[in-house]
Amino acid sequence: MIELLETHGGKKNTSEPLFKAAIEEQKRIKEAKPLAVAKAKGAASAMAQGMSALKERGERLEKLDNRTAELGNEAANFADMAKQLKEQTKKKSSWM
Repeated sequence: MIELLETHGGKKNTSEPLFKAAIEEQKRIKEAKPLAVAKAKGAASAMAQGMSALKERGERLEKLDNRTAELGNEAANFADMAKQLKEQTKKKSSWM
């Protein structure tokens, strides 16, 4: 690599600082990589927990929606039964 740089005008005495700087940069990248991986794993874990909570909330909302529909049907049935009872009572009172 040094010979290639020299062929294109690079100076020999400047290669050592560049080489050292490149090695230091590689060390810094290697040290930073585990931290980045740990942060990514932490973020993935937090996202999984959030998705789990959203799924649980959705299930609860679905149960509430179903129960609301059941209560609405029961109320309609009760209203029908009350109407029938009123009509039966009205017929009995007219016979008397």
